[in-house]
Amino acid sequence: MIRGEKTILRPWDVTDAERITRWLNDDEVTRFLPFWFPVTPKQEEAWIRSEIPGETRFAIDTLEGRHIGHCSLKKEPGHARCSEVGLWIGERECWGQGYCTDALISLCLFGFVHGNLQRIFLHVVADNVGAVRCYEKAGFAHEGRLRRHRHHQGRYWDVLCMGLLREEFRERFAQRWPEA
Repeated sequence: MIRGEKTILRPWDVTDAERITRWLNDDEVTRFLPFWFPVTPKQEEAWIRSEIPGETRFAIDTLEGRHIGHCSLKKEPGHARCSEVGLWIGERECWGQGYCTDALISLCLFGFVHGNLQRIFLHVVADNVGAVRCYEKAGFAHEGRLRRHRHHQGRYWDVLCMGLLREEFRERFAQRWPEA
């Protein structure tokens, strides 16, 4: 378990499947996600049980133990010490309350300290203003824009490329970096 200031990152569990299924079948929750197909609890259980080489996945809970989302780090094949972050909050009433930012900071700390990563990057739909703001608060820099890169709900969306380097994170969040 990884404890942040507002969240706890813990391993996924099959008991999370019903809740995740509800989230993934909610058009508002999946509006900006790179996956947007209906799923069943059985499919979600299979996904939770699956292992993807190079991917580390966590459930996001509040400090009170309420499961609200998921995050992951996926190593980039052929790129040593570089991972892509995936992150989403499924409980809509938890949006805009800092849970996503806190979970992201904890995930990055885990990746840089325990995974010895040098760079963490992500892709986000440009219109997802709340997510972009979250990533900026965690220190991610804008690295590029992929125009009309994603097609969803009948339209094309621009996607932003954002990245964070180990030394940038360590400087920004020195108080959370463990002592040597």
